[in-house]
Amino acid sequence: MNRLIMITKVIELFKTNQSFFKGLSINLFLRVIAVIATLISGILITRSILEEGRGVYNLFITSLTMFNLFLNFGFNSSALTISNQYPEKRISFFSFNILIAFISSLLLGFLLLFLPNLIPLKSTTIIFLFIITYLMYSIQLTVRSLMIGQDDIIFSGKVDAVIKVFLLLFCILLFYNDLLSITSSILLIFLEYLVYTTIGVFKLKIKKLDFKMDFIFLKTLFNFNTKSYVFGICFFILLRGDQYIVKYFLGNFQTGIYTQSGVITEQLQILSAIAATMFIPKFLKEKDFRVVIQKTNKLLLFVLVLNLIIGLVFYFMAPWVIEVYFKNKNQISIDTLRILLIGFIPWSLYAVLNIMMHSVRYKKSNIVILGTITIANILINYIYGSQFGIRFIAIVSTCSYSILFICSYFDMFYLKKRNYIKKTSRLD
Repeated sequence: MNRLIMITKVIELFKTNQSFFKGLSINLFLRVIAVIATLISGILITRSILEEGRGVYNLFITSLTMFNLFLNFGFNSSALTISNQYPEKRISFFSFNILIAFISSLLLGFLLLFLPNLIPLKSTTIIFLFIITYLMYSIQLTVRSLMIGQDDIIFSGKVDAVIKVFLLLFCILLFYNDLLSITSSILLIFLEYLVYTTIGVFKLKIKKLDFKMDFIFLKTLFNFNTKSYVFGICFFILLRGDQYIVKYFLGNFQTGIYTQSGVITEQLQILSAIAATMFIPKFLKEKDFRVVIQKTNKLLLFVLVLNLIIGLVFYFMAPWVIEVYFKNKNQISIDTLRILLIGFIPWSLYAVLNIMMHSVRYKKSNIVILGTITIANILINYIYGSQFGIRFIAIVSTCSYSILFICSYFDMFYLKKRNYIKKTSRLD
């Protein structure tokens, strides 16, 4: 009897959330295709350029994110909210972002011209590619956020999957003709951003640019972005800062090992990314914080169970994974990957929790928690990293992700919930 009741409840739950599960399954399928294509492309690239080349390649990608965070002032991320809440401002906002991207690219070009060691990218050709790729990267981020904001998530997933598959075919062609180098790999990145941006602009129906930005609205944007900007920088430093420490103290070879291990673990966050993307538009409209708490708890449990299974599988497969990428079973590489796989669990949970917290606009305590842990992580890795190596740096980062999730969970599920109940009780 109890089993029958349970089955009935499951069926009712599925019927109630049928559209969500359908969207989730489609997004999951598209994301899996994109991730598999990216993983295979990454294997081919790594086997061609090996550890040292991979260090430069990953530093290139990381630096795109870093400079965009510092020079864009959070306008890429706010595009999601603009598209969702101010659809009439979409074209002028997009035009303004293109202007910011061009100015940022010129500034970046000027910096790299006079400070060529600002990013150790080995050659003038790669530095030039970095500048034009940065421009396209910045624009495609805005296009991506605008599309997600107007609920074109499945379309965006389809575009991503198709582009990744075509890039994989290019990678295979270059690999078997011994043409897959750092330069050609970077050109493929530029091509990916260019194609996505072009398709996205057509989908958004942006036929011409409009630079008439309302000053009051622009002021609102700057006020809205300030906390997100600070948060984004701390978020990036915690997730990527250790890579620069490895590069600074231990060189390109160790950087290649460490960054590639990080790339592998990040690619495993399929469910976290999909869940967050699916819930963003819905949570932006949610008014009752208790409903947010209830839904978030269920989602976190779902992500925890599935990511634990994924993490365990790849933990035991680590020697084989490393051999596939680097053509050897370097024990340092295996250990680093396994340590970061442990950190992948709390980080994936925090990634979902972070989206939920931002959706209900609680940011001050988020910045304090994230900022404190980020500073501690960088200081410890900077002081002891060169002495104890990349295993130690991976352990410190994994511990930081765990503490970050625990503190953020306590903040949202205890402190903020308690404050919300007090405030609503007074109003009642």
